[in-house]
Amino acid sequence: MSLTFNGSAWGDEEVIKYDQLYSQYPSLEVFYPFQFEKDWNGFIYSDICSNTLDVAMYICATYFIGIFTGQWLMKQMGMKFKLQYPLALWNFSLSLFSFIGAFRVVPHLLNNIHTNGYEWSVCAKSSVNYGLGASGMWTTLFIFSKIPELFDTVFIVLRG
Repeated sequence: MSLTFNGSAWGDEEVIKYDQLYSQYPSLEVFYPFQFEKDWNGFIYSDICSNTLDVAMYICATYFIGIFTGQWLMKQMGMKFKLQYPLALWNFSLSLFSFIGAFRVVPHLLNNIHTNGYEWSVCAKSSVNYGLGASGMWTTLFIFSKIPELFDTVFIVLRG
């Protein structure tokens, strides 16, 4: 199944024909049971990110201030938390998420390299290469997962 999207990322209106992996190899469609993955439109999130760059700056500033304030507070209070099990659960969750994402994106990447070559897979517009469909959804989730991954530092600060 080929999808056609009218894209509007960064204001350039274009029509993109996007072949999902299972459209080239129909036997793989069993691995894509969710319609919301198949219909994923990454342009929406590209537009959101390009229009809210200041939010990323606020997140980074809050993170930076939080690290040093948290370390200072933990020293002042002389406290150390034992967070071995919550940290293990957190890391397991991140690992599971990464595995599922790799399961969705790596076959698409390998197919792109095989059919179009390495240079195309690296240099083609992201909207054509990995911005739509299931691989686009998991790429988007991977990008936005960087924000919750900042909480790793909270464990380090709370452990003293």
